[in-house]
Order: sequence, then C-alpha cells, then structure tokens
Amino acid sequence: MRRLRVTMDGQIAVFVVAEKGSFEAAGKYLGIGRSAVRKRVQSIESELGTPLFRAIGKRMVPTAAGNLYILAARESVRQALLGIDRVQQQQRSDKSG
Repeated sequence: MRRLRVTMDGQIAVFVVAEKGSFEAAGKYLGIGRSAVRKRVQSIESELGTPLFRAIGKRMVPTAAGNLYILAARESVRQALLGIDRVQQQQRSDKSG
C-alpha cells in the first residue's frame, strides 16, 4: 500500500482555509499560527503535486484541484468526527450502565 503523507490536521487546514478565506483567519479559528496553517496546506500540496489555493488580493481561493480536494477532505473530516462521537457515546454508555 502506498504511504500517504496527508494528515487529518492537513485536511482540516485545507478545509478551514477554504471556509475562512485566508491562512490568518484559519489560524485564528484553529488556534494556531498562520504559518502553521500554511505548512499544513503545503504538505498536502506537496503530496498532490499541485497548488490547492491561489491568492486573489488578500483572499485564498481554491484552484480547480483545491475544489476537488476540499470535497473529499470535508467528507473525510466529517467521518472522523462521526467516529469520535460514536466512541465517546459508547464510553458514556459503558460508564452509566
């Protein structure tokens, strides 16, 4: 199996940059620095071999590749959160029963 260098943190960073429109706004939302957000996005861009965003003025706008990736990242993040919720519900159930 091919080893991916894509992390959940990277996927979340891409998703939040797309939602917030900038690395700075994404960093504020995530509670990390702008440069940390940029590094996470760059790691995914490096893995894919293409940019996911382009700067238009002060806004970061997804490229065509970015739009494709964001759709998949959104689902991946949603599934991860769903898994976390299910485990936490099971743990609460085990403690109360």
